Amino acid sequence: MTKVRISFWDMDSIIKFMEITGTYSYNMELSCGNYVVDAKSVLAVFAMRTARNLELRIHSSECDDLLRDLEVYRDQWKLEHETMAIC
Repeated sequence: MTKVRISFWDMDSIIKFMEITGTYSYNMELSCGNYVVDAKSVLAVFAMRTARNLELRIHSSECDDLLRDLEVYRDQWKLEHETMAIC
């Protein structure tokens, strides 16, 4: 299993995330605290859109292709958390 932190910045970013994840056969979940949802479910992902510490769990250790496609979501999480550390 591979785990990465991601963030969404607007509704378009969620839609693009759904398009990207939909092209892969990996099982994926989004989690925040005790909440865990199917990362390929539109309604579930929209419900998690305001969460601050999203973790994407990919049920594969060989998913470099997906991680490359999701780089901007990982970078957004880093950017948000670096900013919080400065304030």
